[in-house]
Amino acid sequence: MKISVKLMVMLGTRMVNESFEEEVAEGTTLEKLFQQVDGSKRFKKKYFKEILAAPRPPVVLLNGNRVEVPEELGEKLNEGDEVSVVSPIAGG
Repeated sequence: MKISVKLMVMLGTRMVNESFEEEVAEGTTLEKLFQQVDGSKRFKKKYFKEILAAPRPPVVLLNGNRVEVPEELGEKLNEGDEVSVVSPIAGG
């Protein structure tokens, strides 16, 4: 099944802005999706491992609804779901 992924995060001093579709198996969870993308050749680095280990966790949205990290990473995905990962940003 296909899942849409949007990634808008700060990694160090660099902004990563990527959108793509990922083919996953039936029953895949958010956590498994992130591991699958990190294990693919899509990116040179393991972005999701780095993002999820950050001192301030990212905002993860599943079809526009916030998912608590790491508590709800076991949420199962469905065909056509949209997963967005956004770094919290503050400023003045």
